[in-house]
Amino acid sequence: MRPRFHIAFPVRDHSATRAFYGDLLGCPEGRSSEKWVDFDFFAHQIVAHLSPNEITHKAHNRVDGENVPVRHFGVILSLAAWQTLADRLSATGVSFIIKPGVRFKGEPGEQATFFLTDPSGNALEFKAFLVSRFRNSSHQISASFEFRNRKDTSQTIDASVVLVSKFAKAADIGDIANFETTTRDETRIFAR
Repeated sequence: MRPRFHIAFPVRDHSATRAFYGDLLGCPEGRSSEKWVDFDFFAHQIVAHLSPNEITHKAHNRVDGENVPVRHFGVILSLAAWQTLADRLSATGVSFIIKPGVRFKGEPGEQATFFLTDPSGNALEFKAFLVSRFRNSSHQISASFEFRNRKDTSQTIDASVVLVSKFAKAADIGDIANFETTTRDETRIFAR
């Protein structure tokens, strides 16, 4: 199973929180009590804890010319899923902190992104890395691996590891790369 994150955050009102995360973003609701409610946030667990007196964090940092809220959370989507969500939210008239657009144009890490806040002032970022920047790219890393062989003796192998991008095929940040390992004895290992 792929690791999932869990985050808990304060909210002022559960009705508005359910409307935002459940109705607007389409996150299925999980367990709940009078003090908290769980949501499936794009296959991750978020928990909205009732804390009406909590003051939202107001600090911002400049990132590629935009004032990005320091305290925020979000999700990395495929470009198609990001565009669908951005279009759907734009059509509802939602107020964006940072409107849908591309940042770091022409640079490594070029990404589509937008920010908005929930009714309690919690900032969320939705992004997608622009996969065309990574098409046919590879990065080579030299490393030394120590392992125990079948005779239970320790060996060290110097290897060259090549990471080959699959973005062009998958268009999904979650399926990042194939790994090809070539050792001194030319044994090749392919893994996903």
